[in-house]
Amino acid sequence: MKKAILLFLLLLLSFSTIFADSSSYSKVSSLLDDGLYGNEELIRAESFSLSYEEKEEIYNSNRKSFVVPMLLNLVPGFGVGSFSQGDKTTGWVSLAGEIVSIATIITPFIFHEALMGEWYWPLITGAGFCGLLAFKAYALYQNYNYAWDYNDDLYTLLFEGPELALVPFYNLEEETLGTTLIASINF
Repeated sequence: MKKAILLFLLLLLSFSTIFADSSSYSKVSSLLDDGLYGNEELIRAESFSLSYEEKEEIYNSNRKSFVVPMLLNLVPGFGVGSFSQGDKTTGWVSLAGEIVSIATIITPFIFHEALMGEWYWPLITGAGFCGLLAFKAYALYQNYNYAWDYNDDLYTLLFEGPELALVPFYNLEEETLGTTLIASINF
């Protein structure tokens, strides 16, 4: 009778581990939907019980691309690509910088009668164009940089760091049920 109870408990622990894995998968996916930053420790804790294939699937479905945000920052501009990527800081800097640059470009044309004979009005327009190009270049660089950092952080949370597993076992010789702790530390 003892053997049957111990075997039942061992099977129950094994099945609970299997079901915990699927709920961990959905928890990690849900946490990533809420945002990577701010949920790092929860994602790291929940990803311990995921298999390599599950981690790879989560990584591939949640990694960021820089191509579409770059195109959006080029064509409409004003930080739209950065906002769509989730990089609000670069989005606001690009928006403000491009508005100021465009205002600098068009100011001499608005006040053309007052500035037309002055020697510095082409410099004002040129400074506006240079500013616009600088803010576009900054936004494009930041799109790539943000995607790289995000993907690197996601990979680190899912695949690297210490991993612990509590594994149930049954010793046939001594007829005992126990658990063992398995640790894997990556450097």
